[in-house]
Amino acid sequence: MTWKVFPMYFSLYKRIKKEGLNKKDIASLLKSQQELKFMERRVELYHDYIRGQQLEKQHLEQEINRLQSKIKIMKENIIQNLMLPLKFHYSRCCNQNCNMNERLYYN
Repeated sequence: MTWKVFPMYFSLYKRIKKEGLNKKDIASLLKSQQELKFMERRVELYHDYIRGQQLEKQHLEQEINRLQSKIKIMKENIIQNLMLPLKFHYSRCCNQNCNMNERLYYN
């Protein structure tokens, strides 16, 4: 034991005597302290796990938003591509004065 540690043990010994603690009480306090350190480490691990899950959730939400935007754009393109021939035919039909049945079919 070094001389730097001795004052700490001496003050601890004086406090034990002052409090009137016996060996069983001291052992119980030491065991409680170890359990608290163990629980503190468990809390840190759970915190790290939860933070990882939050980051994963955030990443998945961004991916969902990106895919929803992509789907929206694809739907708009599909609708535009489907409507283009109909608009072209309607404009051609109106310009050539085609019959009413043909106009109704494409509108």
